[in-house]
Amino acid sequence: MATVLALGAGCANVPSGGQVVTGKPPERAERVDDPYVRLIPVPPRPGWRPEQIVSGFLAASASFDDDHEVAREYLGGQNSWKPGLRPYVTVLQSRVTDPHVIKSTDGQASVRITGDQLGTISSDGQYTAAPKDLDATFQLAKTPQGAWRITSLPGEEKSGLLLTKDDVERAMRPVNLYFFAPDRHTLVPNGIFLPVVNRETLPAQLVQALLAGPTSWLNGAVQNAFPAETRLRGLSIEKDVATVDLTEQARGGSIERMSAQLSWTLRQLSGIKQFRLRIDGETVTPEGLDSTQSVTAWADNSPDGQNPGGQPPQNAYVAGASGFLGTLEGDHAQPVVTGPAGRLARPAV
Repeated sequence: MATVLALGAGCANVPSGGQVVTGKPPERAERVDDPYVRLIPVPPRPGWRPEQIVSGFLAASASFDDDHEVAREYLGGQNSWKPGLRPYVTVLQSRVTDPHVIKSTDGQASVRITGDQLGTISSDGQYTAAPKDLDATFQLAKTPQGAWRITSLPGEEKSGLLLTKDDVERAMRPVNLYFFAPDRHTLVPNGIFLPVVNRETLPAQLVQALLAGPTSWLNGAVQNAFPAETRLRGLSIEKDVATVDLTEQARGGSIERMSAQLSWTLRQLSGIKQFRLRIDGETVTPEGLDSTQSVTAWADNSPDGQNPGGQPPQNAYVAGASGFLGTLEGDHAQPVVTGPAGRLARPAV
């Protein structure tokens, strides 16, 4: 967190540097592999009208099972929609309940939907708040058998999803990927949303996301120890030990730094306590450690950084609801005390 200040006359007791600490959520966050509610999608029914087909497609899109197999039953045969495991997502406040036909002939129809958009999740998992009114139109046509099917999806993100906030909370998990700060020692968490398709595949999904690198928000500001083009050959778990096997490109990276990133990323999974790193099938061992590493073995690379000289940690600074700059004391923000002749102007955190 950086603090940028424009000061009036006088001085404020706000430091220009200090220890970096991670924020603590007010409530216990879900673990990545906590149980989740599975949605059972409903396939299209014979005789459904165009607006019912659109409603059914939107509901079925929230199920990631079998690469959205049921949702694709709502599409015409020529539609190549296939969002995949890391789709672009438009997040809506609530389910669209009133799709309506705005144009219809014997064999074609246009169905319009409206709603409140909250934001988007990019294909790399980064959430961006983007509140606005949603207005989208689906094109449908009748099949030779007389059933309505969607032939064209709205917008430019034709491979994306329209999901509600509740859909996202049920089907996706906020997770952290860890990359190195410019000091090449301190790890920086990069929060993303990861679909929970199958709990057994979650570890592999998490590692694949790590290998893909940081999101656009952090790209260029952090470093990835895994060389470009490194891929996951396989990931297996026996008891509480995960074996991560990478492609030969990983030989160009530091075993220690790659292990640190894996350690902090994998520790989010409750079923993994230790891991082994392999490159092209061959086990590699960091200097000074066993080949089977604990996920807590790399504490020196903590995102909280090091507290130099044994000094007590500094307070975190927050912007209060009314705009004042304050420090956290317990659960409340107390305004920063300035010098007797001055005040803070336009604080930004």
